[in-house]
Amino acid sequence: MSIISLVTKLLLYEHMPPHARKQMQRALLFWVLLVKRVKLQISGETATLSKGDKTVVINKDDHVLITTWYFEKLFTIPDLRPMQGKTLDFVSGVLVFGYDLVTSPLAVLEIQDAIMGYNLMRPARSGDVVLDCGSCHGLYAFYISKTVGKTGKVYCFEPDPENFKILARNVQKNKSGNICPIQAGIWSQSTTLEFLSQNIGSCVSRGAKAPNTIKVKVFSLADFFKEQNLSKIDFVKMDIEGAEVEVLGSSREFIVKTLPAFAIASYHPWGKGKTATYVEDYFSKLPAYECITANPPHLTTYAWPKATDANISRITK
Repeated sequence: MSIISLVTKLLLYEHMPPHARKQMQRALLFWVLLVKRVKLQISGETATLSKGDKTVVINKDDHVLITTWYFEKLFTIPDLRPMQGKTLDFVSGVLVFGYDLVTSPLAVLEIQDAIMGYNLMRPARSGDVVLDCGSCHGLYAFYISKTVGKTGKVYCFEPDPENFKILARNVQKNKSGNICPIQAGIWSQSTTLEFLSQNIGSCVSRGAKAPNTIKVKVFSLADFFKEQNLSKIDFVKMDIEGAEVEVLGSSREFIVKTLPAFAIASYHPWGKGKTATYVEDYFSKLPAYECITANPPHLTTYAWPKATDANISRITK
């Protein structure tokens, strides 16, 4: 396949029927394997990629193409190590932040730009109560777990059943007492929603019902706070595929009352732009908050209570 032909087909990819997409994926994978000089072996449900003395093991449906493209980069990511030798086995477990975690290459590729960037404006602190909305396999929760310590708590919201299964395994395997996995999402109200289950990109269904549509439980921020009988929430991390618009829209009274800091992944489509526009406008109308959008590689909108005497008094009560 020529480069011109490849680029042309990539531009038309979103408009292709499913069978044509699969053919395109196979052709592109073959090309990437050649360019990257990576060998691929599929056995049962597992795909093994190898180059020289390095090996990566993943589920065969876990983005083999992207894993091949970033094969070398995976071995340079800070805080990611093989459990043994030079084999990154994402199926059995890899060392992430010193924890034995099952996860995926796509998740660990976000360690530097996303996971380690959420606390850019407001560092995690001992004793923090944190909501990790869109937790996936729990990487962010494990990143801050030691910092918040035994007196802190990280509540991990993950509605996708397959992602939650991995999240729960990771928490149990590492005996992480301050991480609490919750098989539910965050929304404008507490209810059940139709949801597209699609690995890391799982999201609320907003169009025609697809074969991978499931029903999931969701909470509003206020209802969860009340149900758990919490006295405070210090920090809210959100990466919920655009649902931040609905969550914030219904939570003004709760946010003004509890004053948590926020880090919200705001690169998701919204109108003719990104959700960053909505999130910035939302917090600009809350006098108690300061707000900025930063971290272009993983566009994030940060909001935190202004350091006024009144705010400090309310936060530390």
